[in-house]
Amino acid sequence: MYASGGTSIYTGLNSAVEMLSNDDASGYDMVIVFTDGYDSSYTTYEANYKSIVDKAVENDICIYAIGIGQVDTGILTNVAETTGGNYYHASVVSELEEKINEVKEEAKELTDDSNGDGITDYHTKMICNGSLRYSTGAAVIGFAGNYEKVQENADYDGDGLVNGDEITIGSTSGGRPCVVMMSNPIEKDTDKDGYNDKEERKNGTNVFYPDINKHDVDALFNDYYLASVFADDYEDSYGTKFILQAGNLITNFKYSYVNDYRKALILYIQQYTGATYQDKLTSAIKETYDSSLFSMLEEGTNYILSFSDVLNQTKYSADYFAARQSVVDCCNKIASLRQTVASIENYSQLVGYDDELVQTFVNIQTQIVEQKELLTSANTEFANILNEMKLNGKFAEATGKLVNKLPSPAVKFVNKVGEGKVNTFLTYGLIALDTGVSVLDSVSIYGGLDAGFVQCAELDEFLESIIENSDIKEMREAASDVKEMLENDSKAMYYGALSVVKDVIKGAGTTGVTWTLTHLGPIGWATYLGWGLGNLASGTGKIDEKALGIIACGNGAKCYSESIKKHLSSDTDSFYMCPEELKGQLQLLGQLKIVGEDKFCETAKSRGPFRKFFEWIISGESQASINAYGRENIDSIFSLCDNMDIFVEKKFEGNYLYK
Repeated sequence: MYASGGTSIYTGLNSAVEMLSNDDASGYDMVIVFTDGYDSSYTTYEANYKSIVDKAVENDICIYAIGIGQVDTGILTNVAETTGGNYYHASVVSELEEKINEVKEEAKELTDDSNGDGITDYHTKMICNGSLRYSTGAAVIGFAGNYEKVQENADYDGDGLVNGDEITIGSTSGGRPCVVMMSNPIEKDTDKDGYNDKEERKNGTNVFYPDINKHDVDALFNDYYLASVFADDYEDSYGTKFILQAGNLITNFKYSYVNDYRKALILYIQQYTGATYQDKLTSAIKETYDSSLFSMLEEGTNYILSFSDVLNQTKYSADYFAARQSVVDCCNKIASLRQTVASIENYSQLVGYDDELVQTFVNIQTQIVEQKELLTSANTEFANILNEMKLNGKFAEATGKLVNKLPSPAVKFVNKVGEGKVNTFLTYGLIALDTGVSVLDSVSIYGGLDAGFVQCAELDEFLESIIENSDIKEMREAASDVKEMLENDSKAMYYGALSVVKDVIKGAGTTGVTWTLTHLGPIGWATYLGWGLGNLASGTGKIDEKALGIIACGNGAKCYSESIKKHLSSDTDSFYMCPEELKGQLQLLGQLKIVGEDKFCETAKSRGPFRKFFEWIISGESQASINAYGRENIDSIFSLCDNMDIFVEKKFEGNYLYK
């Protein structure tokens, strides 16, 4: 080669980037800049190089720079590393071949996919160092600072999809390269609906929105259960109504059907809240922990990327490398904790797990503080970055902001009974460890209130469905009475909850409060909060009352099914979309059907004018056969709910078949 004239690095670089930007050929675009001097004195990075570097980034052009002898190292390094390349220095021309070979080796990453995950090593490295992000500017959580670990795992989250099936490289509306998420690469089940991401692809469902199997839901809606058949017969058959009336005359009791329907509904509310409260509480606590952990994982990722920036500024100090790796390890621990939380099934496990969780965060916070002291003493700019972060010692704050994020049905209900003052209640959610309240106690108290309000919201909607859909006049009146009781008495619960939360913030009497709110459910802790769902209305105590209880369950299930159906939306031919409130509705419906079957079998054993009907309805079988049929139906309901990951209880308080 023959060279003459001055040094015009910018001019050559500009020509190369322009040429590649206008070239539609497929492949990876790469520029190598050679120079043995400085550009023109009037050429600066901000005035000249920045615009061409931005264009290179927009068009996914990687620039490598090789300087020989005395060159402007700062500009060349900035140009190269901003575009995903590197700067190499050769002291003399004889070293040029060695540097070119280094570029060749590194450039293999542009096309190499060494772990076969569908993402080139080049792009994987950019994702892990934070230079390639989602279009929102958010980094790929879990990948930051973890290049070696990511390269070891073609399927990072173990959901059956390789990384390149979950994220790919696209571009923003402005043409800048970005990561496009097709499913979360660090979550096996992106939308947490019980189907992992690979199953979602196979099913053709939306991986970002929970789904539920149509067959299971529709089967739960069916009215072939004993209580439903009996309720339908009561509505349609004059004979059944006559038997009830005749039985009433025989027993010589005068009573109100409305009264007994009201009693049946109130008793079911007690059975439902008692059977499902612990499940709702555990779910509320798990969701709170997971949200807090994910929030901290985001903050940790920001730390890692900040460390990377400092590493570039300080020429890869060993101290900074060690500090960054420590934060990476912390983030990996947080990710592991999230997996552990997801596997917990009941409140007692959470109680035992809390010590480990808190101790882990204490250790993480200690490390962060130590690193802060180490790094800020050497780098003022990094000190400012650290001061903006919230990871060091702020788990309680993060938790406090999230524990009161009530599910939408509960917010609607609290707004109604609290006269639109839901924000007043949520204001008391900002807690801190120095109140003397443990993390689990704090989360449990708020989780208990959240779970209670969710149950109240579901019951309010259930009663409303009877008022709107029941063909039995007395049932509609009874549901209206109970709904009024629920809403009026819930106001006392709401204001009582405010008092409890204030006491918690002060650190007063938390032990007894925590136990009450986490073990008894809204009916149980009604005593503490001053809430009682009216007095149970007394009925005849005879078989007539029990029969009306069956009708209340069967007709109530029919009405609630019709109400739920109106709000269902299909995702595919085989799946319904499953918003947060749907599983709660199906849980109430499943438990109601189980209670109805149990009541039917219990009533069938009582001698009286109804026995022939109970025998006829299942082809004249014996009481043992009636019980077996009822258990079979309950087991079927239980299996359907299990398929849908919905908790229902066979052995609820006062049941007959599963004592």
